[in-house]
Parts: sequence; structure tokens; C-alpha cells
Amino acid sequence: MMPPVDSTIWYFQEVARRVGESKEQEFLHVLHYGNRDLSGGLTRFWLQSSLKISSLRTGGFS
Repeated sequence: MMPPVDSTIWYFQEVARRVGESKEQEFLHVLHYGNRDLSGGLTRFWLQSSLKISSLRTGGFS
């Protein structure tokens, strides 16, 4: 699945690669962000994949 041309998904995927899986997991844990599940893959876990967060938590995160 290719992201739309005007999407910034490619950028966040590169950031995730540079940060690494262990740091990403640490960030999710420290922030108590969603279910903290990275099993969908380091560059896709937040794209309709394994990371789940409720709309109430999303609104409260900002």
C-alpha cells in the first residue's frame, strides 16, 4: 500500500527507523499511549495496524 503523494507517512517511517523499535516501545510506555503494541511492524504499527487508542485518549493526549 503506497501512501498518497502529499502524505508525510514516509517521513514518520524514516524517523521510526532511526529511533528504533526499543526506543519507540519505551516512548509508548512512558507516555501510556494506547495499547503500546508495536507488533504491526516498526514502520506501520500506527497505520490501521496493531497500535490501538481510543478517541477519548487521543483527545486527552494533545
